[in-house]
Amino acid sequence: MTDRGEQTPGNGFRLGLPVGEVLTQAVLDSLEYPFYVIDTHSYQIRLANRAARRAPAGNDVTCYQLAHGRAAPCQDAGHPCPLDTVVRTKQPVTVEHIHRDPAGHRQTMEVHAFPFFDEQGQVAHILEYCIDVGRRRRTERQIRRLNERLEQRVRERTAELGAANERLRLESQRRRRLERDLLEISEREQRRIGQELHDSLGQLLTGVAILTKVLERKLRRQAIPEAGDAKEIASLVNSAVEETRHLSRGLHPVALDENGLMSALESLAEVTQNVFRISCVFRCRQAVPVRDASMALHLYRIAQEAVTNAIRHGQTRHIQIELSAPASRALLTITSDGRRFEEWPTDHKGIGLQMMRHRAEMIDGTLEVQPGPDGGTRVACAFDAQVRVNEGETTHGLKDAEQDRTI
Repeated sequence: MTDRGEQTPGNGFRLGLPVGEVLTQAVLDSLEYPFYVIDTHSYQIRLANRAARRAPAGNDVTCYQLAHGRAAPCQDAGHPCPLDTVVRTKQPVTVEHIHRDPAGHRQTMEVHAFPFFDEQGQVAHILEYCIDVGRRRRTERQIRRLNERLEQRVRERTAELGAANERLRLESQRRRRLERDLLEISEREQRRIGQELHDSLGQLLTGVAILTKVLERKLRRQAIPEAGDAKEIASLVNSAVEETRHLSRGLHPVALDENGLMSALESLAEVTQNVFRISCVFRCRQAVPVRDASMALHLYRIAQEAVTNAIRHGQTRHIQIELSAPASRALLTITSDGRRFEEWPTDHKGIGLQMMRHRAEMIDGTLEVQPGPDGGTRVACAFDAQVRVNEGETTHGLKDAEQDRTI
């Protein structure tokens, strides 16, 4: 360009000599949208970029010929010519126009028109560029349709996942019911066997012991040497009776009352100490009644399994069983010295721990197995129980609530 023009404040740019420099043309040709400089008097296009040139270049090409394929300027109602609007208002305008492509197809264009003023301040030329909003709208519609299909697919997948989750939930409930039924059947059968041991085998053995004692007395009165053998048989039978009682108590350990768990845990500590010759303490500073017999039985089995594992695999010499209610949830803990849980043989960690966790889940409790504070292992089961605290009360052999019960 030989003249870059002068700027008039508030009135756009004043165009001097015709724009025809090679550099300017190259810059304009780099634009993707059509760009024109239009003479306001003749409607002739004085400058057009590559995107706008769709007819032979020349001074006789007008904007309405090039953009609309018309023989006269646009004067349609509702379709005002942006050039006329800029000349009248001397302000930039943005309007929506229908153009025609070289094949005659309609194009919805967003036309941006700006005034260029001459020396007298009149609009001599119009700078105009056009954006194909039809293509943009088609793209937007395609994006909307894709979004709608995606949202529909998401809704379908969400519904499928919801249905799958519901099936999983129902299956989990069915499995839990089945597991609970199996456990209840097992416990019921154990109670029956325990009762049979106590009522049938225990009574028979007791009868044998009594008859053997009578036989011993008869033999002793007659000074028969075999009286000592009869006494030994009676002693063995009494031992069998005692063992039968222990077996019966192990198969049916928890009494069906709210204090049955405390009594059963106390008995577990006593039997553990007597049988295995180790120190075992049951501690219950405050009474923790458990009114649900099934829950009490699950808690007892957890304690029993933890004690058994500590003796068999933890090489323990001291065990403490504690039942407490420190907060909103009650807590059963079994703490043992000896080896930590991580040091147990790998093949002894699976089934026992799995059964304890399963029993905890059956009562909506949580089970944690951690290293003990001074080594060894600590098994803790937290559970919800209707707790009534009566300080100082004595129930089922428990001492005052503020004292520990050491067997």
